[in-house]
Amino acid sequence: MGVKSIVYKLNSENFKEFKIDNSNNSETLFIIRDFDNIEVKEILRLLKNNRKILISDHSIIDCEKILLIKKSLIENPHLFKNLFISKEVYLKTWFHNDYYDILKELEITNLLSVDDIIKSEAFTRIVIKLKFFDCPSYLLKCLDSSLFLKKLSLESFKVFKFDLVEEFNKLVNFYKEVEANLVTSTSIFIEQNSKEYDIVCNVVDNLVYEDLINIESSKIGIASALDITENTVAQMTPFEKHQVNFPAESSVGWIDVVDLKYKIKKMNIDTLYVNGLELYNNLEEIKVCSEYGFNGNRTKSPQDIDECDSVVPLYSKFDGWQKEILDIQEPSDVPCELLYLISEIKKLTSVNEIVVLLNYLEIRL
Repeated sequence: MGVKSIVYKLNSENFKEFKIDNSNNSETLFIIRDFDNIEVKEILRLLKNNRKILISDHSIIDCEKILLIKKSLIENPHLFKNLFISKEVYLKTWFHNDYYDILKELEITNLLSVDDIIKSEAFTRIVIKLKFFDCPSYLLKCLDSSLFLKKLSLESFKVFKFDLVEEFNKLVNFYKEVEANLVTSTSIFIEQNSKEYDIVCNVVDNLVYEDLINIESSKIGIASALDITENTVAQMTPFEKHQVNFPAESSVGWIDVVDLKYKIKKMNIDTLYVNGLELYNNLEEIKVCSEYGFNGNRTKSPQDIDECDSVVPLYSKFDGWQKEILDIQEPSDVPCELLYLISEIKKLTSVNEIVVLLNYLEIRL
């Protein structure tokens, strides 16, 4: 049985907009890569709703944050078991990408590879054996000419006193706290679970998960009719924000097809859900950012833009509908202006299917 769907958030910072499948034969996962930018209260909210969270490969985590989450669940310790951590994340906890180098320099094995660290149980166990710590002077001798240690000296000693033994001990102690939560890797974990369940994977941040791209699945993107990400190119005017009931000082934009199309292509998304179109009710004109203007040029790709370029949105404009759409029950009552808008967004984004969910209707084009 294959993976059912992987859901990417495209332009919304509202973490509560997720695809949940509560059927008996399904399992819903929430995947996080940019862990530092997710608040503890949001992690706790998901865990307390009995959601399974996977901190994916290539993340770098704050161990104190993990331990705070565990401490906050002291009355419901079983919920902490639903927070899964990739072994690769654990192995990078204190030394990050240099951890592989330090293991090689300590001559733990001559056959060590980065893949071995991620995939092999043996190398996770090696970490807690404290190979050289029975004789700290021998450890320092092994590292005497180490470029790694010199790098630590340059980067760390100026800021704080660095004790190599203490740092490894931290890693070992943290291992004892999270040992039951470690999984081999994001893709292997999902593939193993998909043998028993259909998996719905919700990606909590907007980062690309290359290790998930090749998993057999339906890739779903969720975009909001109001782009509330930071540095939105297609910013609404204060009057337009007032029309959709947002404060004038808030960061709110129209749908940005240039940004969406780039993410859709990069993330291999085939189905796009557009939420919040009811916020467009009773607007005379609806804008969709279809191109960027910069330095006298036009582009439909953000890759053409340098950081120093001044970018302006170029809009396609559509007629609005003078109707409340959320509670429509009959397909014949759906405004033709709404159907035309989502049809054009589908063309502009090049997705295979676009979906709009109302309270009683599901519109698929």
